[in-house]
Amino acid sequence: MLPACTCSARVSHRAIQRAASTRLTDGPLTRLQVRRTSSKDTPRVVPQTVRQLHASARSQSTYDDFVNVLSDAPRPAIIVETASEEKGFMLSDGLTLPQACIFLNGSTFLWDVPEAPQDFTWQDWSIDHFKIFEVVSPRPEILFLGTGAKTAPSPPWLRKYMTHLGIQLDVLDSSNACATFNLLAEEGRRVAGAVLPLRPMPSRPTS
Repeated sequence: MLPACTCSARVSHRAIQRAASTRLTDGPLTRLQVRRTSSKDTPRVVPQTVRQLHASARSQSTYDDFVNVLSDAPRPAIIVETASEEKGFMLSDGLTLPQACIFLNGSTFLWDVPEAPQDFTWQDWSIDHFKIFEVVSPRPEILFLGTGAKTAPSPPWLRKYMTHLGIQLDVLDSSNACATFNLLAEEGRRVAGAVLPLRPMPSRPTS
């Protein structure tokens, strides 16, 4: 076990095979490799439960490696084809995500977070769930936050945090968040999406 990372991101990465997914560990994120498929390919489904290892690193070199994972060679654009209660989010490359996820700099991440805010509250949520936007380079101009089937106003602490990072925060229901993300991504804008499923899902239990 490596010592905790001083940048408080609570994420590090482990490169597996290029054909496999790359995971950012010790945090609420799991990075998935984006690929192009033909219309004949069978859609890939990511199960709700994804095992994450627990390791982080203190060294500056590891921090730099994490940044480079998100800012290296250009990747295919991420487009969300559909968002439904039954299947979750289906991407243009055939990947189906049944749970919360983040679209950032051409990469897709599973996002292990609490349930969608109920009654306009953000209980159990904290800045830690958004730390990836602090360490990523380049940072997005706009973050589209999809709060599930309904729009839940963002808490003051989140808007303050995003303003501090120089990121515009736009909060919508998840369907409209995906649609707006698609539009600006296709225009070449530097945007990110963080969306919760239309049907509330609890975060994975920790052991």
